[in-house]
Amino acid sequence: MSDFNLLIDGKMVPGDQTMPVLNPATEEVLAQCPRASKSQLDAAVAAAKAAFPGWAATPIGERRQLVTKMAEAIEANVGELARLLTGEQGKPLADATGEVMGMAAFFRYLSSLDLPMRVIEDSGDRRVEAHRRPLGVVGAIIPWNYPLLILSFKLPSALLAGNTLVVKPAPTTPLSTLKFAELVKDILPKGVLNVIADANDLGDAMTKHPDIRKISFTGSTATGQKVMASAAQTLKRITLASCSTTSIRRRSRPASSKARSRTQDRSASPSSGSMYTSRSMTKSATNWWRSPRARSWTMDRNRAPSSGRCRTRCSTRR
Repeated sequence: MSDFNLLIDGKMVPGDQTMPVLNPATEEVLAQCPRASKSQLDAAVAAAKAAFPGWAATPIGERRQLVTKMAEAIEANVGELARLLTGEQGKPLADATGEVMGMAAFFRYLSSLDLPMRVIEDSGDRRVEAHRRPLGVVGAIIPWNYPLLILSFKLPSALLAGNTLVVKPAPTTPLSTLKFAELVKDILPKGVLNVIADANDLGDAMTKHPDIRKISFTGSTATGQKVMASAAQTLKRITLASCSTTSIRRRSRPASSKARSRTQDRSASPSSGSMYTSRSMTKSATNWWRSPRARSWTMDRNRAPSSGRCRTRCSTRR
């Protein structure tokens, strides 16, 4: 397995520590992953903050082109990303390949969107316009179940709106996200995208960080409540996609104590999404995702990037 590094300020750097990532099928170590320290989180946020003015001033047409180039980089490396995703997450290779291709598709679709000025009122004596402006640094916390696909829900929208990012994948599935960061690091200006990995010990510092203006979190309801409480201390904007956890269906053959421990570790992860589900539930979810109804639903939900703030401009005509 190749080496992995964090993306901070446009450079791939080793973590101050390392941590093992396990293959859930064999329970063997798949790779050693860099683990960021608090100082490296601060460095990533500082890089994103420094890159923000220049990125926000970049015309949205240029930002679209760069997001499209990121989609092309994903498409050129579908096989590598899919194999890595299967190794660390455990889903079948066909499903992993579908997730990577879905990631590229979302990057391409979102790159076609615009942030037009919206006229709220245009009466005889005044005109009211709504203009969207970027917020600043956005922190994106990604769960283990669909790490690349969920990243594609957050990253392109924030970039197109003019924000810079610090991304933190789940500690059980960080490798495919770090590989993606390596593939796109030379596409974006340095500092615009930063990717770190942790052992569930930097989430609190990230959500409380004074220089992060918004947190986009996908994970459990219990952890979402903690994110909301932490973000309130600095009046951050938040987007929470949370769900309650469900129990695992018992197998006919009892799992080993090591396997049970492994499952509990994933379930307790603050950045984990829903818990492991039964094979039939997973198959149903996969079939729904591939259906025309799902495609229509995702298109409707992503009509415009949502990671910007809205400024209402009022002018009185004289």
